[in-house]
Amino acid sequence: MKLFVIFLILGLLVSCDDSTPTAPAKTVTDTYPGDTAFTGKVQQLLRSVATDRINLPWAGNRTLSRRQLCEALVQRHFVGVSPGMGETNSNFLNCPDVSQSVLLNACVNALDTPKGFDDADGWSAWRGNHRGTWFNDDGQRFDDQADWDPPRREPTSVPGDVDNNGNTREYDLQDVRWPGPPPRHGWNQSHPDVPYVWGWDPKSGRDENGNIGTHLGFTFKLPPCEFIIWLTPKEAFLEGINTATEEARAVNGRTVRGYPKTSTGFNGRGQWAVDQ
Repeated sequence: MKLFVIFLILGLLVSCDDSTPTAPAKTVTDTYPGDTAFTGKVQQLLRSVATDRINLPWAGNRTLSRRQLCEALVQRHFVGVSPGMGETNSNFLNCPDVSQSVLLNACVNALDTPKGFDDADGWSAWRGNHRGTWFNDDGQRFDDQADWDPPRREPTSVPGDVDNNGNTREYDLQDVRWPGPPPRHGWNQSHPDVPYVWGWDPKSGRDENGNIGTHLGFTFKLPPCEFIIWLTPKEAFLEGINTATEEARAVNGRTVRGYPKTSTGFNGRGQWAVDQ
């Protein structure tokens, strides 16, 4: 299924050029809307970036430019904490020499001149056991655990999906599992010829026919940290990971040793330790 989705996206690429209590466990997750609908949602997000009009229903239905989007996310990354957090995402991630202005310029550039990953290794920094917490601005807290597999190159199963040399096209894939409840499965994917990345990240809590799980990403690096700007039909996130030094972090009431990872959205912030 995933590889069929990507074939459609590749075929359409040219057209887009014109102490807070823990929330109770949920039993509902966003439902995959089907290959055609998923591809359409990704293409709609691509067009919003290309036309510099990005609508965010979870941010008061504001329509933002690429720069305004980055300004808002970077500001939230550096300044303020959600209820229950001990430090800002900037302090938690601890990227040396990455000032607010440096991160802002890199974010804007990633949206202005997008690029994906050249090979499967692009996903390597994000593999491992992710243990952490998501803090909503309204005071809800969600303990979050996910297991991201090492990336791999996988040939398409779609007849006729071939490269310029007539060979079966291969995609770079990374699977993820959340233990739940309920258990969930997702994936990240990319292709060297595609200037973005994409994935399925079905959040628990409610079913919105793919409008939460559908993700479109734009990558950039500020060594030793790596970042992805993720857009969904509902939200936007600035996600970062620092793989320079493993550190002991307090996560969900216990100490975990791993690489610091953060995510900053318009309605909350997340912090994790990633054990690779």
